[in-house]
Amino acid sequence: MGIFLCNLAKLVSPRDPAAAAPLAREALSILSAVQPPGRRAAEVESVLGEALAGLGRLAEAEPLLVDGYRQLAAAQGEGRRHARAALERPVALYGALHREDQAAPLRALLQQGAGRSPQEPATADPALRPAVAPHLPN
Repeated sequence: MGIFLCNLAKLVSPRDPAAAAPLAREALSILSAVQPPGRRAAEVESVLGEALAGLGRLAEAEPLLVDGYRQLAAAQGEGRRHARAALERPVALYGALHREDQAAPLRALLQQGAGRSPQEPATADPALRPAVAPHLPN
């Protein structure tokens, strides 16, 4: 049920964040009750962050977006489909907030992985990692 709600929230979030936020919260609650933290919970955090950003609740959204991406990247590798989608969300948030100092390195990370298959890691170049790390809040 949690996975279904997560997928539904992902579909709804870009068009109706007010409907997506409770779906994502419920999915996170269900997943947290039945399994240890992992890829699915991180994905739901990212989707919840996207919904909250869409509602203008940016202070709540930012840590969910950043943490969701970090967890997915650690679990899957940064080039995987879910991790890339999770990275696109803070890029969009920082772009909308005109925080180019934070958006630019993340956008570069996305562009670096654009030519790769979904299974390949996006950050084979270790030189990019130090440039990205300071721009993700702790």
